Amino acid sequence: MTNIKHIKKQDFCEFYWKLKELKGLAQKYKFGNGFKLPSPFTEKLCRYLYGLSKKKGSPFDAIDDLKNNIEIKATVSKYGTTSMSIEKFDFLYWMYFDLNSDLVSIYRISWDDFIGKEPYEKNFNLNKEEGKKRINVRLNQYMGENELIDIYKFNQKESN
Repeated sequence: MTNIKHIKKQDFCEFYWKLKELKGLAQKYKFGNGFKLPSPFTEKLCRYLYGLSKKKGSPFDAIDDLKNNIEIKATVSKYGTTSMSIEKFDFLYWMYFDLNSDLVSIYRISWDDFIGKEPYEKNFNLNKEEGKKRINVRLNQYMGENELIDIYKFNQKESN
């Protein structure tokens, strides 16, 4: 089993707890159950945790020290339902936020894990023919055995 690491940086922790509180309020007042994590938050968190950089003018979310193009996706769904660009990246970092346990499981999936596999290949080709630049996927369908790289837990919310 992977050891759980802790996210201690205050701005990330404080923002996470406020997001979770907002989701609870939306459910309490029946303003919806759906919840989308803000990509500026999740992308910045991923770059911080893995020492990735933002490359100006790049269509990708990050770049690593080896100049690999990185796509970052974050979901609250254990299936990883999301949309993504059909542009070739080197690695996709999938951050699965479990809001019940306050854990973030982070998977690193290579481009090669997508290519040649259904339903990605079929949808990729279909979207390319239609001139679309995005594709809907369930990321858990493309994972191999060794792609979980870390599990993080947010530090507890401080009392006021």
